[in-house]
Amino acid sequence: MDRNFLRQWKIIINPQFEIAQPFSENLAVVKKGNMYGFIDLNGTFKIEPQFDEAWDFSQGFAAIRKNNKWGYIDKTGSIIIKPEFDLALNFSEDLAPVNIKGKWGFIDLNGNNIIKPQFINISNFSEGLAAINSGFMARITGLAGKWGFIDKTGTEIIKKQFRFAWPFKENLAAVRTLVKYGFINKEGQFVIDPVYDFANSFNEDRALVGIDNKYGFIDKSGKLVIDLKYHWSKGFSDGFAPVSTNGKWGFIDLNGNTIIEPQFDYALNFAENLAPVYIDRKWAYISLDE
Repeated sequence: MDRNFLRQWKIIINPQFEIAQPFSENLAVVKKGNMYGFIDLNGTFKIEPQFDEAWDFSQGFAAIRKNNKWGYIDKTGSIIIKPEFDLALNFSEDLAPVNIKGKWGFIDLNGNNIIKPQFINISNFSEGLAAINSGFMARITGLAGKWGFIDKTGTEIIKKQFRFAWPFKENLAAVRTLVKYGFINKEGQFVIDPVYDFANSFNEDRALVGIDNKYGFIDKSGKLVIDLKYHWSKGFSDGFAPVSTNGKWGFIDLNGNTIIEPQFDYALNFAENLAPVYIDRKWAYISLDE
């Protein structure tokens, strides 16, 4: 480890939460006691813990679960789309995945049904496309469990053929063939061959890949730019990635330099200059000194 790259860090929001997520739109979802709420960058609750479960804010909305149903709130905590879904995910590109009776579809920002529930599983829309898993009728045709991509009209753009698919990021999507992961373009063609045991979406020209339970990062040419030496990672955000080594978590930069030595029980991505870390069985938020 080259200590020339190490950065000083400090705790900004003290360890106190049972669960904490990275900040999004200046708010972070946290669990305090048995309920979820949202804090600001100072650690002050802006929406008091009152939900059974919650996701991050996106496009001014957050998915929340109350009385065993999912709906959406705004940043005042007011219900905007009433809880009526069996499961709901974040808004992205003006659409959000929702689940009704085991099938996934999409609603718009007004709660209108845009793509009817019909899929076994789906991703958010990203770069105009969403990954979808075949519905029940596909079992009859032999396509059960296959993933492809649709556009915002629900039209299949890349046919169902993969064992798994991540959303498109930076014009590429990580997909799994029968046993290996590679990356396709928006024509459905492999541009990085399926040679990995695991791969995830690109962020900041870096994608997490794994072989034999060791993980590192490639660039969009497929070149390994950070060696396969970590036990796990959450990918890059704000120029840094949390990585796990020997049961502890630290952070690296885009060149693979260690900036915070592995010392946390768990860590998530930096966002808005803060990162959630797990210390002494509680979640806190840290920042890097300038």
